[in-house]
Amino acid sequence: MSRDVSRFIRKHTSFITEMKDIVDRIYEAKQVYLYDTSAISSHELIFHRNRNLAFLRHIQGSPILITDTIAKELRLDEDIDRRYLEYFSAFPCILYVEEEKLLDMLEVEYEGKHAKSKYLIASERSFASIQYLREQIREAKRNFSTAEHRIISAYQSFFEENKTNKGEFSLLWSATVIEQLPFKTSVCFVGLDHDIYDFAERSFFSGKNSPFASEITFLSNDALLQNCYRKGKDQIALSQLIPLLRNENRKVRYFRKINGLLNQRPQKTTIDNEEFLKLLVHDEIEVIY
Repeated sequence: MSRDVSRFIRKHTSFITEMKDIVDRIYEAKQVYLYDTSAISSHELIFHRNRNLAFLRHIQGSPILITDTIAKELRLDEDIDRRYLEYFSAFPCILYVEEEKLLDMLEVEYEGKHAKSKYLIASERSFASIQYLREQIREAKRNFSTAEHRIISAYQSFFEENKTNKGEFSLLWSATVIEQLPFKTSVCFVGLDHDIYDFAERSFFSGKNSPFASEITFLSNDALLQNCYRKGKDQIALSQLIPLLRNENRKVRYFRKINGLLNQRPQKTTIDNEEFLKLLVHDEIEVIY
């Protein structure tokens, strides 16, 4: 199935698929947005209903990255109406990464064993919260010559048995590989589910942080709305966007502001649309995700 999706993308899209080109685009941009299925589906629906491209305006030409798992979850090759392809056609730079070829990304910059060592470091960080995969990576280190094949096989078999979160982990794995590239790059995880935030937090912010961790950000629809309002200060436009982009039942991660000062204790609660509008207009919160 992955090969079918990859073949479709190479034939019917302008996505960048060659790893050297992908690495070059990341290097040139110094910023890449890792786009999760939930956010893509939300933004595509808004685009087709209202021709709204708030996310496109936000990224200002930076590349977005999707993986073959994300493409499969979207069923790009089965989308008869080509709705997702129409939406994606608005973006100037889409990087398409196959998980089975993540080592190739490092081999663009490093030779043989050095690339594989970096790959093992990235894999270990990305699967810090999955015991089975952690054990398989330790075993792969002891069998260095076959390490890549062992990790890919374990990764595929684990998610065949556990159907959830593969898309999020594919993005997390891509991020940990990007971390190993020999240049400074920031990544932004774009999603709606809180799982991706939790997984990234365990991988990057638990224990000893790398400098890369300080370059990681998160963008939810709530954070996107705050960004849109701050750029234009248009309350009417904000009131029109909120019902389109928000799910009132989704919990928001944010800092509260008291007398203009940021309370450093993060909160995670639901906020109804009317209250959310007031909080943004009066600058009373700082949305995290």
